[in-house]
This record gives sequence, structure tokens and C-alpha cells, in this order.
Amino acid sequence: MGKTRLAEEVLAEAGRRGYLALTGRCYENEGAQPYSPFIELVEDAGRLIDDAMKRALGEGGGEVARLVPALRQRFPELSQPVELPPEQERRYLYNSIRDFVGRASDIQPICVLLDDLHWADEGSLLLLDRVAEDLAGLRVLLIGTYRDVELDLSRPLARTLDGLVRRHLASRLPIKRLPEADVGRMLEALGGATPPAALG
Repeated sequence: MGKTRLAEEVLAEAGRRGYLALTGRCYENEGAQPYSPFIELVEDAGRLIDDAMKRALGEGGGEVARLVPALRQRFPELSQPVELPPEQERRYLYNSIRDFVGRASDIQPICVLLDDLHWADEGSLLLLDRVAEDLAGLRVLLIGTYRDVELDLSRPLARTLDGLVRRHLASRLPIKRLPEADVGRMLEALGGATPPAALG
């Protein structure tokens, strides 16, 4: 009954209201795939019918396929990615993902959950920062969850989050633990009986 569960309820409600509900998760492994939340977001968006997905990919579809190679099987006509110096290549990739999100939101409003951002790799956070710059003009609600107990200065999320909040591109919504009495009421509602005092 924590941050992810609450965010999933918001996502489910958005789905009921006609939003395309998309999820991308970050993972604790040091060997986790870079950009994993955005890879999963694009894969999740694959539920769009072919014409809509192709429209959302647009001219940058070849760049998006760098992250999600399976797109080439579905759309073999996608252009090949442009060969550029590393910094320019990364910028072009980020812009292509941002444009994909924008075009997809033109087709249908989007609610995105990026879960466990405290484990995000630096590339994912840089991409998040790039996408966030244009969210105000898009039909997109982006929810990011993280554990604040793991938000120390040694983690890249602290810098990214501070920058987003300072530029008014994000708002923090702290979730407090339930008081003991509320936990008791919740257990009673779920179990149909008053919980034993030993659980307190």
C-alpha cells in the first residue's frame, strides 16, 4: 500500500477517463539496461494500433528503434538511425523520444508512470529532464515515484529532481506513512475482523 500502489490507482483512473496509461520502471541491478523506463514506456505504447503508432513514431522512428529494436520488426520501413558524434546522437535520440511522446499525446491524452526513479540510470534522468521541458504544452501527465530515504546527494536523481522543481517543471507530493490507528482500520477492512493487539 505504498507509492507504487497509489500511483497505479491514478494510472487506472486515467485509463478509465480515456488516457493511454503507460508504465516504465527502473531496476536496482547495476547491470540494468540503460533507459529501461523509457524502453518500457515505448513498448507499452505499442498497444496503439499500427497507424497510430506509426504516426506517433514519425520521422524519428528510426532513433526510437535504437532503444526498442522490436519496432523494426513491426515497422520494417523505419529509417535507419543517423550516425552522429556521441553527444549529438544522444541529443537527437532524446528529441526523438520527446517528439514521440508529443505525437502520441496528440492522438490520445497520456498518463505515464515512471516507477522507482531512485534507481534510474543517468541517461534516463537526462532524458526525463529533456521530456519534462515540453510537458506543459502536451496532453501528458507524468508521475514519477521514488523513495526519499534513498534520495541522497550521491544519487543522480537528487540533482535532476532539484533542477526540475527549481525550474517549476515538477512538483513533489510526499506520501506519509499511515498512523497506527489507520493501519488497524485498513487491516480490519481487508480482513473483516479487528487485528490482534500483537500486530500493533
